[in-house]
Amino acid sequence: MKRLASVILAIVMIFTMNVSALAEGYTVNDIPRVIYDDLDEMGTLPPVTLDYYYGPSPFAYGEGEIIPRVREWQTASSGLYECESQTGLYLSIASVALGFTGLAPAMTVAQILSTVGLGISIKDSQSVTAETYISYRYTYRDGEGRWSTEPNQDEYYFLGYRTGKRETFKHVMGGYLESNNRWRTKIKDYPGAIDVEESPHYDDYDWILQQGKINVILGQVYDETGW
Repeated sequence: MKRLASVILAIVMIFTMNVSALAEGYTVNDIPRVIYDDLDEMGTLPPVTLDYYYGPSPFAYGEGEIIPRVREWQTASSGLYECESQTGLYLSIASVALGFTGLAPAMTVAQILSTVGLGISIKDSQSVTAETYISYRYTYRDGEGRWSTEPNQDEYYFLGYRTGKRETFKHVMGGYLESNNRWRTKIKDYPGAIDVEESPHYDDYDWILQQGKINVILGQVYDETGW
């Protein structure tokens, strides 16, 4: 019994030393303000000293330890998404409200035309058009990991866990038909976000790092954003 207890104690000491050594290798791309001192103090990580690990997918195979990091990057929607539109004689549709997705209040056709700089030059009998649009900006924080025997280069890191933030921006377009039967249009892009959505663990760097590491070991990816 004493021998068994000694063996267990030795294993625990080796595991603790390996985790401490791994903690020194934590790197965070583009987020230098984040520091990880003792990630495994709650005992939530699986064993990290794997010599050869065969898992259910190609990136669950490697040598050595998993070196985790959090990488932050941005992208945008593929274009503008139309919300509402209205076309007709100015007198008839000037007070019609056109809305947006999210928290932004609706704008009337008259307000849109004035906002884009066309309101003064339009007569009641002229044909006009107004449209509302939204676009998105996505910021992702990914928990990634690489095997310690691989170079510290982006192509050797595998995605394990994804969190994100989605910002919604609004755009309006207005136009009118000139006397020569040509449409004149203008657009306005609003710089501030009208809505901001964050996935549950977007600001929890420890969670992202842990789950990214675990999932890379297991050979799986989890995206909590749903976008």
